[in-house]
Amino acid sequence: VETKYRTFIKYPEEIAVMVLADGMHQNISLRQYRRFSQKLKAQKFSLIDEYLRPSDVRQGLVWWLKLWVIFARRRDEKRTFMGIDVSGYFRRELRFSVSRIMRLLVLKGAVHRFLTRCRPLELYYYPVEYPLGRMVSWVCALASPETQKVGFQMSTVSPRRLEQFMAPGEGSTCLPFLRQSPLPDRMLAEDERAASIYRFSGYHGVEVMSRVYRYEYLSKIRPEKRENLSLVVLGLHDGPLLLNVLSDKIRQESDISWLVKPHPRAANNFLDDWKAVSGVTISSQSIEELLATVSEVYVTYSSVGLEAKTLGIRVHVVDVPGHVNTSPLIDGDRGSFRIEGDDHLASNASFP
Repeated sequence: VETKYRTFIKYPEEIAVMVLADGMHQNISLRQYRRFSQKLKAQKFSLIDEYLRPSDVRQGLVWWLKLWVIFARRRDEKRTFMGIDVSGYFRRELRFSVSRIMRLLVLKGAVHRFLTRCRPLELYYYPVEYPLGRMVSWVCALASPETQKVGFQMSTVSPRRLEQFMAPGEGSTCLPFLRQSPLPDRMLAEDERAASIYRFSGYHGVEVMSRVYRYEYLSKIRPEKRENLSLVVLGLHDGPLLLNVLSDKIRQESDISWLVKPHPRAANNFLDDWKAVSGVTISSQSIEELLATVSEVYVTYSSVGLEAKTLGIRVHVVDVPGHVNTSPLIDGDRGSFRIEGDDHLASNASFP
């Protein structure tokens, strides 16, 4: 079952999969790639990666060299924002962009050949807001301009997520995308609040889904809310930071059993240090099984916070020092529970 589309997709032949990515959403070894690819083909999914050619890799390497030249020229530039020196952030983003853009230009050839060959009437895809999805929007407009491009909301939406909250006029659905970001022709949002952010950002044909497919599993859960059983849900990029902020609380509250759920696609080697901590269990159970038992959930930006709140489970939103919290649970006057990382623990109200 595809985790976002779920029952929206009825047949595996309707799903095209990219195992390779741009280094932001997924990193896998060659051994994993071989195993995943064979499994996907056996289940009749279309594998876009099969359309890669040596010429794509050559083009990527040429751009890699060009981009490193640009990086070398600009890495020592001093950048300030409102009097704050952000040169380090700027340099880090430039360096990461070299790898990401090179990968995207390699994958572009495979996506172009796939879409040229199958020319779908409609293409539903995510993450349309990130560089990987922008590349798909751009290539689809090139390879199959008659295809209706329909963006699918991947995760939570917030005005603090700048890949989603764009300036009016920053995006476009029309080629050549030299001065504007590629957008889908339509956008499916999970709720009206998310839809309003997409509309402000210039997305066309924004609709609210009549069914949020990735939340369908919640209707089958009857939460037990066992006292003194807490769940810490790690996001793709926040795992070490979240546990570091909670470390004193976890060690002090010895009467609580702490379940830590790693993100399945994150680098989770740091969890080895937590396996020996008393009261902490690194869980391999599914989110469905965990939400059926725990009495409270700790998250930063993970959408599991919204899912737990829907089930009436108490949710603690954790703020990590130096990072903007993008959880929609802290938007507006909702009485959210927040843990301020500077002082480790400083909280007020709680959900629900």
